[in-house]
Amino acid sequence: MKRVIAFVILFSLVCSSLCLTNVEAKTVKRYKIKTKYFKYLGYTFKNKKDINKCFPKSKLISKKTKYYPFKYKYKSGKFTCVYDCDFDDESDKSTYESSLDYFKCPIKKIVNIKKKTKYSKFIRKLAGKTYAKLHTYDIDKKKHKLSLAYKTFKCYDEEDKITERFYVLWEIKLDKKNRVKPSSIATFSDSEDNILS
Repeated sequence: MKRVIAFVILFSLVCSSLCLTNVEAKTVKRYKIKTKYFKYLGYTFKNKKDINKCFPKSKLISKKTKYYPFKYKYKSGKFTCVYDCDFDDESDKSTYESSLDYFKCPIKKIVNIKKKTKYSKFIRKLAGKTYAKLHTYDIDKKKHKLSLAYKTFKCYDEEDKITERFYVLWEIKLDKKNRVKPSSIATFSDSEDNILS
């Protein structure tokens, strides 16, 4: 009789712990993401004033004009933004249009991460459990880098007169234990291979 009672108690403890694990898995608090910056990946900037509306007080820190496309790098607070630059008139450098190639910043500027987190848990809290199962992400444990395509932005194609949607490509520098920290530097760019229909 004692064995039966002990078995029932043990069985109920195991069941309750399994239930708690399932509840915890279902109730993982998701991160909030500032997606407003992603839309600038598909935006054409006509001048410096236009850039400052999106990334205030941008300062030009370097430029590469030896080969086309020209690359202009600006700093705006914690954001570093690199633009591809195209001139309407080569003799007049004020006639440029630029498009945001990529921007980078500490991950906490985009995601409300408060403490260092293992990369697998970060993905679950960022995009949910199903993302980790169904979508591909790349983890380079030797170089401590996490890459994933997540969230989207719209881009208007002037040539075809259509609006297309692309995934945002995230590249996050992890610490030596492959964790994401609030200060981890993340680079966001458009992933042209991941066009959504």
